[in-house]
Amino acid sequence: MLQKLYMSNISFDLSGKIDPDTVDVLREIKEVADSLNIAFFVVGATARDLILQHCYNVKPHRATMDVYIGVDVVDWNQSTNCQNLSLQRESLLMQKKRKGSYTTRDLLISSPLLL
Repeated sequence: MLQKLYMSNISFDLSGKIDPDTVDVLREIKEVADSLNIAFFVVGATARDLILQHCYNVKPHRATMDVYIGVDVVDWNQSTNCQNLSLQRESLLMQKKRKGSYTTRDLLISSPLLL
């Protein structure tokens, strides 16, 4: 009963609303993460803009189209495995830009764990 008084569902359904290139890249990252039994999540301006645009109809203005992700790993070995599997996937065609950042399909994917 208390949960009904103080909790509300703030989840948003973004199904079918995100551009196909971003969805494809995130799907590939999810497959790598799932194969290692780790969680990842989209953070930063990308997360904010998805919610503003698709839930509140506010058109965001961005200087860059980078996608920041957080990865829930238990140690550096798991981080290295995640990085190596991501780089081995031909469908991602990831190219290192700088420490923690890679490009794929005109998107910049960044994570502190992508060394």
